[in-house]
Amino acid sequence: LMEKIREAAWHLPHMRTPWVGSWFKVREKLEHDGRNWIEYNEFTEICMKEGLDKTQIDILDEYLHDLGVIIHFTDSLDLKNMVILKPDWATRAFYKILDTRSVRDRSGILLHSELDKIWDIKIYPQDIYPKLLELMNKFELAYVLPDKKSHLVAELLPNTEPEFEWDDTNTLRFYYCYDFLPAGVMTRFIVRMHQDLEYCKNDGKQLCWREGAVMHWEKTRAF
Repeated sequence: LMEKIREAAWHLPHMRTPWVGSWFKVREKLEHDGRNWIEYNEFTEICMKEGLDKTQIDILDEYLHDLGVIIHFTDSLDLKNMVILKPDWATRAFYKILDTRSVRDRSGILLHSELDKIWDIKIYPQDIYPKLLELMNKFELAYVLPDKKSHLVAELLPNTEPEFEWDDTNTLRFYYCYDFLPAGVMTRFIVRMHQDLEYCKNDGKQLCWREGAVMHWEKTRAF
């Protein structure tokens, strides 16, 4: 088993990428920094002190993110300035929401007004709530609801399929086959495609549940 793990690991992305000594020094400084996150300009300053230029900083930034040493989404305007040095600090914030009874009782609806009761304000200050919520979106865990005052946490959607009208006549059917099914593929899909979810005529809620969804785009529906 150990030999198989070594063999598989050797072919992972970045595994054979040559690292220069300055990259190791930057990584060491970041891993020994006691803070949960720093601003991007401070990250660049740490890199520049080790002699890295802009191109090298961008490459190292991407590598450290892919390796899970840091979390940094450079493609997000809201998150670009936030370099998370302790990934488990972010994941603990997500798990606290998943474990919150009130959110579970509402089938995944997270009210923004209850965040200060869920998160310890000393660990998660209120001014970074929007960034943490955007992080949940980037990880395809939750998305903001139309009222802009709440998020839907897809992992906590009900298992029961709601009642809705669906005509199977002349429908196209597509099958996706995976050698290894990605974890949470359906809930991640719902978060990614939430803008195209159909609304239920009875209660106005979006037609999605833990194992399925109904989409609507122009004159086409998908189940």
